[in-house]
Amino acid sequence: MLILVMVITPTLAIGNSSVINSTCASLSQQPYDYCVGVLSADPAAANATDARGVATAAVNITAHKAASTLQVITYLIDELNTCHEIYGFMEEKLSGVLTDFGAGRFDEAALEKAMNVTGDPVGCDIMLFEGNSHKDPISGENGDNISWVNLASAILDSIQPYDYCVGVLSADPAAANATDARGVATAAVNITAHKAASTLQVITYLIDELNTCREIYGTMEGLLASVLTDIRASRFDVPAVEKALNASGAPNDCDIMLFEGNSHKDPISGENGDNDSWARLAGAILESVVSKASKRGP
Repeated sequence: MLILVMVITPTLAIGNSSVINSTCASLSQQPYDYCVGVLSADPAAANATDARGVATAAVNITAHKAASTLQVITYLIDELNTCHEIYGFMEEKLSGVLTDFGAGRFDEAALEKAMNVTGDPVGCDIMLFEGNSHKDPISGENGDNISWVNLASAILDSIQPYDYCVGVLSADPAAANATDARGVATAAVNITAHKAASTLQVITYLIDELNTCREIYGTMEGLLASVLTDIRASRFDVPAVEKALNASGAPNDCDIMLFEGNSHKDPISGENGDNDSWARLAGAILESVVSKASKRGP
């Protein structure tokens, strides 16, 4: 969780900009080396002639990062929706196989249905791996489903590594108590169906939670856009600071919600951490600028 960790890259160098150096030195709640390092890497901040210019650059970077994360979340939701459809079809096909088994139909048609399912988890996994979000938050579930659907199909077709086959089936009471190969096949398909249903539920939870994060980052993006409007109008004032500080809590809200959510997945932990660091830095710089201005008076 973000509230527990702040990563400071030890190789960041002190910048050449005296404006950045003095601005960062005035921030009691921000690590100096980190502040100077990240701001010096940005041309707009490095070329700023006063603290207001540095504040503008920091808010602008934060706004761009929030927008980028919002796009990643949108991509990931779209890709997970596709996986949701894939696993939904997989669940239906496995249900059909179990219906055949229940009716005593251990035939080529049942085998063909089981074989058709084997490509579903692979399809989801490849789609996420090659997708626009470049994230696969259900890689473990996809791998587990791939193993089980291959095993269930192989039992019907009698091809599978012996040790793996015996090990996983012996751990299941229904398979362990089966009196014939048909009972073992039924147990294997049943386990596979349960795993597909479980993965479908994880995807559903994750889509819901990412939709909430999308709303959170949308609000953050709006607040930062308003701050940038204030800055462009030379309104370096308390309302602008309040909006920036309100925006700074968004990444942590998303991170905690994912960390404590039903999916138990946080596929955008890195983005949340990066946004959190930048939002806090931008808010601190803007607050410092406004505070100094108020002390000087009109």
